Amino acid sequence: MTGKKGTLIVICIIAYFLSAAGASPCGWASDMRGGFSFWVDIHKVERSGEAITAITGMVGDVPVRILLNGETVIRYASGRPLDLGSVPAGTIVQVRAEWTMEGIVAKALTCNDANQVTVTGSIENASPDHFVVAGVQFTINELTDMDTVLEPGRPVLVQGHYSKDGSLVADSVESQSQLRLFGKIEQINDDGTLIVSSRMIRLTPQTVIEGTSKTQLTYDDLAVGQIVEADCEMADGHLSAKTLTASNPKTIALDGMIVTFDGTSISVKVAAATIVLSVDPKTAIHGTLAVGSAVHIEASLRSDGSLLALSITTKGAGKDKTRVVSLIGTIEELGSSSFVVSGITVAVDSKTEIKSRGRAVKFSDLEVGDKVIVLGAKQADGSILARRVEVLSKVQPPAHVEGAIQSIGASFFIVKGVKVVVDDKTEIKSMGHAVKFSDLKVGDKVVVLGTKQSNSTILARKIEVMPKG
Repeated sequence: MTGKKGTLIVICIIAYFLSAAGASPCGWASDMRGGFSFWVDIHKVERSGEAITAITGMVGDVPVRILLNGETVIRYASGRPLDLGSVPAGTIVQVRAEWTMEGIVAKALTCNDANQVTVTGSIENASPDHFVVAGVQFTINELTDMDTVLEPGRPVLVQGHYSKDGSLVADSVESQSQLRLFGKIEQINDDGTLIVSSRMIRLTPQTVIEGTSKTQLTYDDLAVGQIVEADCEMADGHLSAKTLTASNPKTIALDGMIVTFDGTSISVKVAAATIVLSVDPKTAIHGTLAVGSAVHIEASLRSDGSLLALSITTKGAGKDKTRVVSLIGTIEELGSSSFVVSGITVAVDSKTEIKSRGRAVKFSDLEVGDKVIVLGAKQADGSILARRVEVLSKVQPPAHVEGAIQSIGASFFIVKGVKVVVDDKTEIKSMGHAVKFSDLKVGDKVVVLGTKQSNSTILARKIEVMPKG
């Protein structure tokens, strides 16, 4: 497949393939409502005057070009407007798009905001122009979206951003009846309450206390320094734990999403908190680390209260070492049970599914020159064992010609030296009335719309005969 439009056509089908196969080597996700979403590494922003018309970048190893129009929503994850022109190359954005005859058109572009802050907790105090949640002060302005009254003790989720003067501005405040907290036990009180990351949690006779391996624990098993995760609800102005999962005081196991990482540390979003862990040369890493990846981390609690990652395992690592790959191109050679695309041998077996436009196709129906998308498993010898093969329809470019008919044949006529072929699907009209092909005469002025064929003729879809005079 060559050309920009050809590349874009296959992207939609790749998205479908990867979703159907349960694999996401390029980060695609299908949307059953007719669109699809994916993450793209922006390389270039295209403009027409002041308007941004397209972005180009990479999805994994696949180059893409995405069109924008006046209806494309461009914003930060917080909902604030995003100036796409100021985004540096290499920025990762989420694209929600749909396929049109023009190509991939973005319905929405969303970018994580480096200045975005999310805090979950109870309101500690509030005034007309600011409030405090979990020790963090937010200012309020006319753009702050609030669905609750700001009163002490009310649990809320606050999304905000840093303004130019360094203050935190609340973008939205949402009321929360339940909170999920994650942090270290700082104090254990005789009245059945805990202080976890500066927040008080009440334990009740109904609170289920368990270890990370689902072992049942009691209140007496808890210790200062333990890392706990609590599902809480607000009752009588207090946070009461429905469940409390506690780690060993010296070790911790957590599951979350990577926020940032480098050679010395990794930040992971767990529940409403971001946990920073140190990484050293002995840290075992299973899988490939990437921002946004789900990970399971085993860590130790050091004497200074910091956490050292002992092992980091990305989601799916170690479960299936078979590498799922996709290949796009034209069949160059055909064998008895294999074909070659872009110099790579693609083998098929009884489990290979071959389709064209949703219909099953036999291997014997394939021809050299067919454009295909292959999804399969990379083999040790560099070949691909195909699980799915999609044979793409041959795209016939639109064609247009107008002028006087120079000559007429049995099922064609010549206009400006171009042969125009008609069939039983060709619609011929004059002033809104149907006209038969046999009614056409040399000298009639016509406007022809159709598709260009490989022999340079035009297969007419619509013919308008212009009135004489």
